[in-house]
Amino acid sequence: PPNKAKPRAMSLPSPKKSSSKRDNSSKYPKSLSVKDMLHLGKALPKKESTIISIFQFNFKHMRWSSVHVLIKAEFMIEELPFATGGFMEAFKATSITAGFEETTWVVKKCLTTAVDVIRETNETEQTHAQTSVQMHYLATNFVSQLNEKIAKKGITDFGETFSYKKIFMGKTEDGEYVAIEEYIDGDFVKYINNDGDICEDRDIGDKVQAFAHFTYEKSEGTLIVLDIQSAGYNLYDPEIASLHLLGDEGNYMFCTGNLSETAITSFFSIHECNKFCRLLSLKLRPKKTNAQ
Repeated sequence: PPNKAKPRAMSLPSPKKSSSKRDNSSKYPKSLSVKDMLHLGKALPKKESTIISIFQFNFKHMRWSSVHVLIKAEFMIEELPFATGGFMEAFKATSITAGFEETTWVVKKCLTTAVDVIRETNETEQTHAQTSVQMHYLATNFVSQLNEKIAKKGITDFGETFSYKKIFMGKTEDGEYVAIEEYIDGDFVKYINNDGDICEDRDIGDKVQAFAHFTYEKSEGTLIVLDIQSAGYNLYDPEIASLHLLGDEGNYMFCTGNLSETAITSFFSIHECNKFCRLLSLKLRPKKTNAQ
């Protein structure tokens, strides 16, 4: 069933522009060392780079832009991945394209084994990449709704809350679809697996469980955000488990990490409502069956 609360509109941010006089006046010239100055006296070699077309998803209208490409950006991607998961491998990257040059990025590529799984579900790498970004936007919207509820109800005892970073879908000139996310620095902790198993139950872990429970109640029991991991309060790389694995058109819902009702049942078999659940007045849980 559709969410009764109107979701906060979120659209893909456009790269920043600095054409106005006001912007130019606030900038300072780059400070150069003598070594840098002399370095400019010779032709500098061009570094290996990858041109990626960035695609735009309009969350307000729930559709990918018919204009297709928002911008083409140039990324210098590290040769070796710094992390590998069950479906993706992650590479650090930097960019010299306006709007992308101030941040370290993560370019995520599908593993060969994951591509085979995706195709077995009658999906393509493109539709899977699109769904992955849409799923991230949905998780981000849940965080926005959580923060809005905390602010409206004045639940100051909840303390610090969560956020997700920017994410884009891209296509390389070789035709490979990738996800591009802001890099998060810090110690990474996984709190909940995509199968619903709870890994950590310390203070942030209790908040994470409350957030997962909140997404289940907000969606009226149709889905839950799982596979929750973070560096501090910066969440990343979510998975969503839906009550029904197949959609109305026979398509697989969300991504290859969707373990459906099994994951939902597993989470609630372990999760005991904590002080943060009570602060949010969360009550909805799956109905127990005779088998449980």
